[in-house]
Amino acid sequence: MKNFTRKVLPFTCLLCWGLVLLAGCTKIVETDQIPQVFTDTKYLVSATLVADISAENLNNRYGGEYSPLDTELEAIQALPGIKVYKLVYKTKDAAGNDITASGAFLYPTNNSSAKPLLSYQHGTITTEAGAPSSYGTSADSFIGGSFLASLGYVVSMPDYLGYGENAATDHPYEHRATLASASLDMLRASKEFSAKQNIELNNQLFLTGYSEGGSATTALHQMIESSASSEFTITASTPAAGAYDKINFAKDITVQDKPMLNIKNYAWVILTYNKIYGLNRPLTAYFNEPYATNIANQPEGEGITIDIEQNPTKLFTAEFRNGLLNGTDTEFLNTLSDNSTFDWKPIAPLRLIHGTADQFVLFSNSQSAFDKMTANGSTSVTLFPINGTGHFESVPAYVIEVSKYFDSFR
Repeated sequence: MKNFTRKVLPFTCLLCWGLVLLAGCTKIVETDQIPQVFTDTKYLVSATLVADISAENLNNRYGGEYSPLDTELEAIQALPGIKVYKLVYKTKDAAGNDITASGAFLYPTNNSSAKPLLSYQHGTITTEAGAPSSYGTSADSFIGGSFLASLGYVVSMPDYLGYGENAATDHPYEHRATLASASLDMLRASKEFSAKQNIELNNQLFLTGYSEGGSATTALHQMIESSASSEFTITASTPAAGAYDKINFAKDITVQDKPMLNIKNYAWVILTYNKIYGLNRPLTAYFNEPYATNIANQPEGEGITIDIEQNPTKLFTAEFRNGLLNGTDTEFLNTLSDNSTFDWKPIAPLRLIHGTADQFVLFSNSQSAFDKMTANGSTSVTLFPINGTGHFESVPAYVIEVSKYFDSFR
């Protein structure tokens, strides 16, 4: 490796950093939080500095009593500082209306050569504290985004619709079109802001995301290659643990006669599609009582905020389950198909990463995507199974593989 920006740190170091940041100062830098407003850009509306972390600050956080490996100290000394901005930008909602959204923009402050752009799509969140632009301790931007920026990437992290600047609306959970468009328009705003800040970008673009972020990454990859190839050329992408084949995934879930710990998320998808696609079915069409009524009367919040039955055969009505399994509920099956991201032909290198024992987003999603993309003629797709680990336990291996894989292109 030539320098730290090309070095792969062990995930233990990343975890260490997170612990230090959580236990460290409550404010990384004092900022006046006054946004820069732009009127001569197509997508970028404003930018607000939310964190300015010096190289010394990062070195202190990686080193000292919290350093996991003494052998990393030489690399630690080469860490650049990073800056974090909240960008507000123009995009569209599910109905095609013009709206504003937001995201986190992170970059290393060293004066090295041109840097690659990286779009990082976050996983499922249910509170504003998890939005990347908040840069709160529970946000992916706080640890993961900062980590990638310290490795020399200019990082674009969309909040998605329903969070940040767009928090007054419901998040369209697992909605392919808006996950892709919000991410793409954030990338466009990031390029415009980079030009304003004299941040030199090279011609490389990397995409990654985990869980809902995995679905968002495949959707973004497909959208760029189908409709924005004149603006961006993807160097490589690493979608991980995403629900790509939603029809078969839904069928697999609805036949489970056992508790599914993440069933609230599956129910959230149903609520989203029922609304966005104008199905407007009563909740009793999907859920048995008393769960249909309880969900309808739950307090406001993202997703399902109350306790519900965890066994799919007891939560979902027999009519709904049978309609999916025997193919007669074409209306809902069409919504699942419209939000699937496995049946296309990627051009740029795409590495699917997934834990084989994942019981939240089944591994069959990535296997199905790999098989279908390969059958469609793509020679750029690879599958990286993480053997024997579940949804959350697979994250360390995901981080390491992303770092190694992207580094091979730099």
